[in-house]
Amino acid sequence: MRVRDIIHPVGGRLRIVLDREPGTAAPIGRLSDPGRPDRPVILLDGLGLDLLAGFLLNARLADHGRLADEESQSEWPLRLQLVDEQGCTSVVLHQDERVLAVPDVFWDRLYGELLLVAAHARHMQAPAGPAVQPWAPPARLLH
Repeated sequence: MRVRDIIHPVGGRLRIVLDREPGTAAPIGRLSDPGRPDRPVILLDGLGLDLLAGFLLNARLADHGRLADEESQSEWPLRLQLVDEQGCTSVVLHQDERVLAVPDVFWDRLYGELLLVAAHARHMQAPAGPAVQPWAPPARLLH
């Protein structure tokens, strides 16, 4: 299990956990705000991790806060939305009845953590064994 808390100096916290889905070998990311009383947890498979990372980067580069919503119809359906309310810009994640807003002060750190989590998740899914095959002498080529 990999647990990382992203803490903003002025207040606020996000937690991202990488673990295996109970009963399977599939990796799953869990994104939450431990400071909220209702503590919604957004479940992220590999697709969700990649989509959220890409959406955060696009939100950062968005012209005047305009960005089309993004949806994932994977095992854990997810809708990502850029919201600007009263000068506070957030990426809002919707999953079933759960909603989690990620304010812009967390975007850069969360983006970096998502890249690391996605790499660990891919490694967890990889078949056992070395990534590079053991050395073998080159075959003789005949002219």
